[in-house]
Amino acid sequence: MIEQVNPSDFFNNIIFSEFPLAKNDYGVAILAKDLEFKISEANKDIDDRIAQIYSPTEESVLLSYLAYKTGYVRFKKSITISFVMTSTTDLNIEKDEILGDGNFIYYVDGFVYVKAGVPTLVTATLKEVEKKEVAISNGSIFSHVPLDDVTYKECTSIRVLRDNKELLYSQNFVSLKSHYSIEFLADSKIQIVFKLSEKPTDDLVRIGDVVTIEYATAPDVTNPPLGVSFLNMSLDLNSVIEDVALVSHYTPPLSIEEMKYLVMFNRKNLGDLALNEDFRQLFLALTPNVPYLKVWQQREEARIEGFRCRDINRVFVCYLKEDKTDNDPIVNKFLRDSFYSHIYGRYLEIRKTTIIDLYVNINITTNDIFNPRIEEDIIKSLAGVYNNVDVVISKTIVVDRVMQVLRENLKLYEVDISLSSLGTYAPSIMYDLKRANVDIKFFAFETEDRRTIR
Repeated sequence: MIEQVNPSDFFNNIIFSEFPLAKNDYGVAILAKDLEFKISEANKDIDDRIAQIYSPTEESVLLSYLAYKTGYVRFKKSITISFVMTSTTDLNIEKDEILGDGNFIYYVDGFVYVKAGVPTLVTATLKEVEKKEVAISNGSIFSHVPLDDVTYKECTSIRVLRDNKELLYSQNFVSLKSHYSIEFLADSKIQIVFKLSEKPTDDLVRIGDVVTIEYATAPDVTNPPLGVSFLNMSLDLNSVIEDVALVSHYTPPLSIEEMKYLVMFNRKNLGDLALNEDFRQLFLALTPNVPYLKVWQQREEARIEGFRCRDINRVFVCYLKEDKTDNDPIVNKFLRDSFYSHIYGRYLEIRKTTIIDLYVNINITTNDIFNPRIEEDIIKSLAGVYNNVDVVISKTIVVDRVMQVLRENLKLYEVDISLSSLGTYAPSIMYDLKRANVDIKFFAFETEDRRTIR
């Protein structure tokens, strides 16, 4: 058994063995106690640091664990409200139009067309949006941009744009094509990490690029306001807003205890449980000629087939090649060989991909003189294959993309947009929006009495 020696006694023994008379020196006693205090504090600091590694309790350390080890970060969620708007004139309400209730600010969630005299439902989210424009100027593999004026507990969302196009986020760059990830600094401040381009052909951020970082913050409000009004008076002048109601509740940021449980029971501690995205990225990395690929497991399969014991250890996959064909024997063999060389105790089932053709109809009314390339720009922004994993399609996405093109080219317009039904749910479905299936028609206003959009 090793006997623990008190630091002050150890110091005194060394001094007294050489200088016996020092036993009566009060200054030596003070030095001994001071040394004991410093050693004890150093040991306590070391113990705390070790404890933070194995069982962290500090918010900034827990956030780093969540970001790097678990790959899961959840910001708080502010309330979303709805209201009914009735206007005496036709209105185009842009996404992110701002409203106020006298205390706080709300942003409209998406583009809304309000026809004169027709009560229309609009939704808006409580938040304040800040923008930071940054020139990427340093880094070899990654470049870091700290957001010095916002912390984890204040933030509700982050978006990054380059040339007005939103960049792709994934934590720890799980998605091979993602542009940025998020880090947390020692004081729980947020830092954006950009993966820099390594090939001339990739779409990643490069030195010299200018990006715009939009981050939203929100107060901890739980109740909807009694009333709201647009800060843009041209929208509010001839309209009435009624029936303000709560759509989604406030969700606080993760507490210390919640973070501790997530760190303790992260997926690496659960028998090396693999997520769908883990398998998908493995296949994508090994099969570059298979750009469209979906992976799912027992839970998603049970939504179609019901619970079956045999599905517990199965991984399901469907894919499309560049030419939009599947069930290629060479690709199938390569997927199986790749899977079984990396994964033990699982069975890979390759499914036929169901392709659903989508159709978009766009009617644009304007008297502006416009360039015919508007039609091509809209088609280019919409056409393609959507797997609803990393490339998602919805009516809102179609409207946003069309409106972005129109805002850049027209001053006065009205637009009516429809997207065909996405159909019933099935994990093996992918959606194909062909260029020929985007129907765009232009019409002239019957009168000049229309509002300007910008």
